[in-house]
Amino acid sequence: MAQSDRRDFVLVTAEGSVLSLARELKMKVADTRSFMADVDRNTLPTAAEAKAQQGVRREAAQPPPPPFEMQRPPVEDLAPVPDTRSEIPPPEEETPAAAILSPAVAQALAEREKADAAKLAAWHAAELRQIAYLKLDDEPKMEGLARQHKAERDRLKREQRAVASGMEGYIEALQNRLNPGRGAEKLAARKKEWRQMYFRQAHEKADMEMLLAQNRAEELDALQERHAQQRRDQQAGFERERQRYAADAACAARLLEQIEEDRRAAEQARQQGRGPDGPPSRTK
Repeated sequence: MAQSDRRDFVLVTAEGSVLSLARELKMKVADTRSFMADVDRNTLPTAAEAKAQQGVRREAAQPPPPPFEMQRPPVEDLAPVPDTRSEIPPPEEETPAAAILSPAVAQALAEREKADAAKLAAWHAAELRQIAYLKLDDEPKMEGLARQHKAERDRLKREQRAVASGMEGYIEALQNRLNPGRGAEKLAARKKEWRQMYFRQAHEKADMEMLLAQNRAEELDALQERHAQQRRDQQAGFERERQRYAADAACAARLLEQIEEDRRAAEQARQQGRGPDGPPSRTK
C-alpha cells in the first residue's frame, strides 16, 4: 500500500503496477476514506518508492547463481570428447533475432505484430470512450441532489408561511406595532436562515461535483495504467515470439550445415573408392 498525489491510497503489485484502492475494493471514494480513516497517509511510501521496494523484493526472490566452483566441470569431464556428427553444437554467441530471421519471416512477424497492436489500441480506445459516459451517469445524482435542495426550500417556505398566517403570526404583527425593532430582528433572522440554507446547498453541490469528478479521474487513471501494462505485456510477448522464431531458424541453419557436411564427406569417400564403412576388402 502506498500514497499517491491524485488518490488517497493506492496498491502497488509485485510487478510494479499501481492500482486504485477504491477501485479494487469496489467502494466509493468517500467510503474508502472512511474505511481507511485509521491509516496515516504520511506513514506510507509514495507510489514511486513502493515500486522501488517491489523491485528490490523481486531481485531478492530470484535464486542466486551457483558459486564458481560449482560451475566448473569435474576433472573426469575435462577429457576430450570424440566428435559425433549426431550432436549439433550450440552457437558460440547469441545472434540478434533480426540478423537470423529471413526477410520474409521478419516482415510477416512485423505485419502480424502491427495488426495485434492495432487491435489492442482499438480496444483501449473503446474502453476510454466508456469512461466518458460516466459523466452521463452523474447527471441523475446531481438531479437527485437538486430535488432534495428544492424540497428543503419548499419546506422552509411553508413553515414561514404557516407562522405568518397562524396565531403566532398575528401575535408577531401585534408585537411589531408595539415594538418595531423586535419585528425587524425576526425578519433579519428569517433572511439569515435562508442565506444559511443557500450557502449550505451551494457547498453540498460543489462537494458532489468534486466527488464525481474525482471518481471519473480515478477511473481514467486506473484504466490508463492497466492499458500501459497490457501494452508492455504485448511487447514482451512479441519479443519472446521473435526469439523463438530466431532460435528455430538458427537450429534449422545448423541442421542444413550438418547435412551438407555429411554429403560432402560421403562424396569424398565415394571418389576415393571407399565405402561408408572403410576401404573395400581385397579378394584373393
